[in-house]
Amino acid sequence: MSINNVYKSYPNDEANKSSQNIIRTILLLVFISSFFTILGAMALVAIKTNYNCSMTENMWLFFLPIPIPLSSLILGLIYKRKGYKATKNIVVGIIFTALLTIYGSFTFIFSGIFFHDYEYVNQIETQINFALPDKGQITTQDWSAGTQTGADTPTINYLYDSDIRFTDRAEIANFNESINNSELWMTSIKTSLLGEIPPLYSIYFSGTEYRYFLIYNVDLKAYNTLPEKSGTYRFIFISYDSVHNTMKIGEYTLKILI
Repeated sequence: MSINNVYKSYPNDEANKSSQNIIRTILLLVFISSFFTILGAMALVAIKTNYNCSMTENMWLFFLPIPIPLSSLILGLIYKRKGYKATKNIVVGIIFTALLTIYGSFTFIFSGIFFHDYEYVNQIETQINFALPDKGQITTQDWSAGTQTGADTPTINYLYDSDIRFTDRAEIANFNESINNSELWMTSIKTSLLGEIPPLYSIYFSGTEYRYFLIYNVDLKAYNTLPEKSGTYRFIFISYDSVHNTMKIGEYTLKILI
């Protein structure tokens, strides 16, 4: 090769090296970014979730970061054929694209078990014969359909589970006053009543800001009492946080052994 040809090849070599470095940098960036897509999607879901839209209903947001691991997968396949070390891009792309797709699909898989009709609060109000605020945000999970599984299913059958945030200040003030003046609401759970509360709701009277509780036996129309006879009863458990104006309502049937 002549000296002139050698000099002429230098610009091409430099251009090739620059192009290769750019490709390696892109592969590295999409590889690293893929690891943060799950956390990013979780953050989006947390921001979007409130008392009028459950976390499960917002899981579709996991679809939004999919282009990142998908690009890692596609670029990995393309440049591995061209001799680049891109196997890690392919593996990571497959894993995170699959995870994001699975999590995102939860919104559609469980779409039929959530509703936001505030009329449910009015129904509970009628059953317990105690006035509740008329305005607020609610997410109710319907457990009544399908088959429940778990260690406690032989004795417990969950029906409905609601998270509520009241929004009208005047109504909240009146409600807080009525609770303080009522004998129906407890500020602690008696030991004798612990057996009437399923594990799902035990966290609400231990180490949380929920300070008011009511247990209503629908069948006996009785408040905060243990049945005298063994049997399967329908209960309504209510806990209320007067600081953040939030309420948890749980409906369930429970087998009681006396």
